[in-house]
Amino acid sequence: MSVGGPVPRAGRPRVEAAPNYQATRNAPVRYRVNDPAIRFFEALVAPNTSLLERVEPLTAYDKVVAPRLDAFLGHDFERMVEPTYERLRVSRSLPTVRIWSRWEGSDRNRRGLEIDIVAPLSEGGVMTGSVKWNRRPLGPKSFFDHLDALRRAADAGHRWAHEAQQGPLVFVSAAGVDARFKAVAEAHPNHVIAWSLEDVDSQA
Repeated sequence: MSVGGPVPRAGRPRVEAAPNYQATRNAPVRYRVNDPAIRFFEALVAPNTSLLERVEPLTAYDKVVAPRLDAFLGHDFERMVEPTYERLRVSRSLPTVRIWSRWEGSDRNRRGLEIDIVAPLSEGGVMTGSVKWNRRPLGPKSFFDHLDALRRAADAGHRWAHEAQQGPLVFVSAAGVDARFKAVAEAHPNHVIAWSLEDVDSQA
C-alpha cells in the first residue's frame, strides 16, 4: 500500500495566525494549518507511513489513530465554537462578540494558564469559556477550574481578566454537562451558556 498526502483545496490558505489575546506587537505568533485533512495527515499518517504499509488498516487504526483521536478532535472542536455561536446568536439572544480569541500565559507564580475562549463583547465586557472534547458530561470541577484561571489571570495584572470575572461564561462540552454542573451554573450570578455536541449541530 502506498500512502500519499491529501490534496490541498484550491484557493484556500494552508495556515492561519492564532495570536494570543492582547499580545504585544513583538510577541511570537502561532500559526496553524487550517485544513483538517492536512492536519490529520501530518499528525497521524505521515509519522506512521512504515506501519501503514506493513499492517492491515484496522490494526493501524487501533494502534496509532484511536489512542490519539480524541486529542486531535479536541483542537478541531474548539474551532467549531465561533461559527456555532454566530449561527445561534440571534435566535438565542446572545451578546455580540467583537473579536474571537484565546489566551495562554502565566499567573503570578509562573504557573501556566490557558483559557480557550476570550471574546470581548460589542456591548462591553469580556466573555470567556472552556471547550472540551470529552466522553463524559462536565462536572462542577470544570466550572470552578475556569473561574480559578480567571482569578489567577486577574491577580497577574491582566485587566481583561478582571472584566471577564463579571462577564458571561460559555462552556462547550461534546458530552454536555451533568446535573451538578447545572446547579452550580444556575446559582452563579454571571450568565452561563452550556452547550453540548447537539447544540453545535443545531440550527436554532
